[in-house]
Formats: sequence, structure tokens, C-alpha cells
Amino acid sequence: MDHGGRRRVGRAGETADHFLTAMRVHVMHLSARRRLLLAAFVLVLVSPALRDVDSFPLSTQPMYANDRASTARLATVIGRDSPGAPRRLSMRIAAATDDPLIAQSTVARSIRRGKATELCRAVADRIPLRSPVVWIEVGWETVDVVAMARGVERFGAMEVAARCDVR
Repeated sequence: MDHGGRRRVGRAGETADHFLTAMRVHVMHLSARRRLLLAAFVLVLVSPALRDVDSFPLSTQPMYANDRASTARLATVIGRDSPGAPRRLSMRIAAATDDPLIAQSTVARSIRRGKATELCRAVADRIPLRSPVVWIEVGWETVDVVAMARGVERFGAMEVAARCDVR
């Protein structure tokens, strides 16, 4: 009789009993091992909470756990029409990208490095010919993040770092 590539010797009943006994021991041993592994996994998973540490594998995400201010100061580029009304520019025009994080960091870096005027001129060159925008402002805008998250268009107070005309 062949069992999984191994040849069993002895009487058929004896071999079957021995095989079933070995399987029971093996299954019970695996079950205990599985229980031990599960307990170890759960302990590792909750250990940061037990130690009051924000870490892998369990993170309490403190950036979402606390109340935040309803306003934020963001680096931005705003277009203005001839009466001076603000117009939100696309990320493609304002920072030559479609990624909001890259746009924000590009504008902020330009302001911090004293290169807001160069950015302003580059943005002015990207304004379409038939646009009502006649000048550009680069700077820090205080925005209502709650309104922004709801899709409400509001312009906040602007601390202008550079201003330039469009063509």
C-alpha cells in the first residue's frame, strides 16, 4: 500500500490505525501552533496601543485624530481680471502640473526661495490669449478648508509675494 509516496508495511488495520493516530497528533500540533501564531500576531498588532506608541503595524493616525483649524495658509497663484476680481487658476497654468501636491510645493518653494517674481512671469506666459485675467498674484492665501472641502469657491486673505501683468 502506498501513502503519499511512502510504503507502509504491516497489517492493513494496523497501518491505518497508526496513520490516523499520527494524523490526529499532527493536526492537534498544528492547531496549537496556529493558536500560538494567532496570539503572537494579535499581540504584535496591538502592541503599539498597549505601549501608547503610534507605530507599525497599528497607527492611530494622529493627523486625523485631533481637531484641526478651519483655515489654512496655502501657497497659491491667483489671476485677477480688470476690475480686480480674483480668478482661480488651474494647476496646469499655476504650476505646470496636474498634481495638487506638486503644485502646492512648487509655489511654496518659489516664495520661500525669493523666486515668486520668476514664477509670476512664467504663470503669466501660460495664461490663454482670450482670458479675462490681466494680472497675476503669487503668495500665501488663508483659505477656509471646510468650505473648500465642500466645493464652495471662496477667496481668502492674500499675502502677496509677487504681482505681475499678463503680457
